[in-house]
Amino acid sequence: MGKLFCDCKTDAEKSAFFLSGRAVETGIIAAAISNDVAMAYHRCDEFKKEIDALRAKIETAESDAAHQKALAASALRVAEGWERKCGELRVELETERMRLAACGVVALANTPDSAKQAREMRPEYWSASCGDVARMVDENIKLRARIEEMEQQEPVAWLHETRRDSDVVTNAVKHVWGKAVVGALAAYSIPLYLAPGAQPAPIEQDTSVRKAWARFSNELHRSPDAPYPGMSEAFEQHFSQSFTDREWRAESATWAAAWKAAKRHEAQAQPAPIIPEGWKPIPEKHPTFDLVDLRLTDGSVLCGCIPQSDGDYWWNGPSGEVFIDPKYAPATHWRLSAAPEAKP
Repeated sequence: MGKLFCDCKTDAEKSAFFLSGRAVETGIIAAAISNDVAMAYHRCDEFKKEIDALRAKIETAESDAAHQKALAASALRVAEGWERKCGELRVELETERMRLAACGVVALANTPDSAKQAREMRPEYWSASCGDVARMVDENIKLRARIEEMEQQEPVAWLHETRRDSDVVTNAVKHVWGKAVVGALAAYSIPLYLAPGAQPAPIEQDTSVRKAWARFSNELHRSPDAPYPGMSEAFEQHFSQSFTDREWRAESATWAAAWKAAKRHEAQAQPAPIIPEGWKPIPEKHPTFDLVDLRLTDGSVLCGCIPQSDGDYWWNGPSGEVFIDPKYAPATHWRLSAAPEAKP
């Protein structure tokens, strides 16, 4: 039994049915129009295929559009995030700029009142660096006040105008002699102070002034009549720092207290040290220029030393004469050398 028109489901099957002549055989159409109808169904089939292809393209385009939209939304979110971050960085940069300006304002203060006023700012503008600057300003203000205080000191000694290497008198001596003999000590016109900050402006022979002041200080702090002889020398030998160094005042105060207690205990617990026969205490001015032996504070003996008129000693070593610095080799006693040689 041949295929009927009702068995055709698609336009392609219907077009083939008409083209096969079955439509004419079954009497559903005239032969004159059978081919035209077949071509109509064929065109419908072609149109359907084109429509399906277009739908596929549209679906693909819609899918791509959705993907692009998602990408655009993601990019927009990233851009918004970066914009927020940039805004935060702008605020942070402005804060840092104000912190830097605050450091400059605090650094310009030079009195307690101006320092207090300069530090009145919003909390976020205060920083660790600003704190460091504030501490340095406070230290500078304290130092300036200390200098002003030192500059108001009275001199403790006077240096001779021309004999600046060794000629110094105390303030009390100048005061007494100035009253007893008017003008007797007029040449002692360069004041010396205990605190370095109170010294007058540098002069041409500043080296000589420092040397004379060092000798005067040595006599003041290291003479046998000092309250605790040897204390400053021991401190400086132990720490390699000057006993009068302001930066070491806490250590020197502790050292002095410990030294005082130790000397008191030593005086109570031990007898006075025994000095061998023939040794004499170091005088302020040596009575002879012959070679002498020096006994140092540690008990050692340095032989063949040359005394000087200013109280210093030199040692004639293999490489020539060497100055015996009392800061590092303090002597307590002397005696004539075994084979003295008189100075010409």
